[in-house]
Amino acid sequence: DLIIAANFVTGPVVEYTLDVTTAGSGQVVLNPPGGLYNEGTTVELTAVGDAGWQFSNWSGDLSGTANPATIVMTKDYAAVGNFETDTTPPVISNIQVTPGQNSATVSWRTDEPTTGVVDYGESQSYELGFEEDTALLQDHSVVLSGLSPGVAYHLQITATDDTGNSTVSADV
Repeated sequence: DLIIAANFVTGPVVEYTLDVTTAGSGQVVLNPPGGLYNEGTTVELTAVGDAGWQFSNWSGDLSGTANPATIVMTKDYAAVGNFETDTTPPVISNIQVTPGQNSATVSWRTDEPTTGVVDYGESQSYELGFEEDTALLQDHSVVLSGLSPGVAYHLQITATDDTGNSTVSADV
């Protein structure tokens, strides 16, 4: 019988530092968390703007606008998450109206968390009032009740983000 024993020689574990700072008002979340990583570790950086701020780009040893971004630790890195005040109004899309017996459900999507107001009426004066979705969401739905069958109604959606930027849809 022949027995072969293998001896492996390993060196010390190589660790690198990831130093992350921010410019503007926001934070960068690291996954895995920490700041000191073994060589070859892939770290995901996710920039999260504070209320009224949005991520704009990376600088330092990381560049671009990808969010989240990744770094493979092969050396010490320093990255900056840059944030700017939010002056961009939301975008409203995918407006759908589902009629019921004496009601209609209006749903829509926005490209960022917003509140929503649906004004409605038998004319573009929207004289019947409004329904609100007060939660900051991207997917919205409200029910318009007290409607009469066979009557054409008009509606218009206003979406407002957490910094007061608003968008008003076309008449539907």
